[in-house]
Amino acid sequence: MLNMDNVMNIVVKTFNKIKSKALKHRQFRTFLKDMSQHYHDLIYYTEVRWLSRGRMLHRFFELREIIAKFMRTQGLPVPELEDEDRLNDLAFLTDICEHLNQLNTHLRMET
Repeated sequence: MLNMDNVMNIVVKTFNKIKSKALKHRQFRTFLKDMSQHYHDLIYYTEVRWLSRGRMLHRFFELREIIAKFMRTQGLPVPELEDEDRLNDLAFLTDICEHLNQLNTHLRMET
């Protein structure tokens, strides 16, 4: 059984560590650029707009290895990003949220 709150707490905690300080955020964007990544930043997530959860999780999941490497270089390792069971839970939650986003978008178009 997937505990979504546990997975989201890890993602939000890591996200906040990167975005909370302007210097760390700039360093992260530079780190992404140096690693020649397609993405240049993370996406904000808000509780009010639940569609943003799927987008944020998708971006976070795709950048999980880079984020883990960046956090290690900052002296703030996130062991959950290296635990296979946690990563499986994150992947599952990401897929579920993406499917819900697609369903919601499809239902909005029909009305």
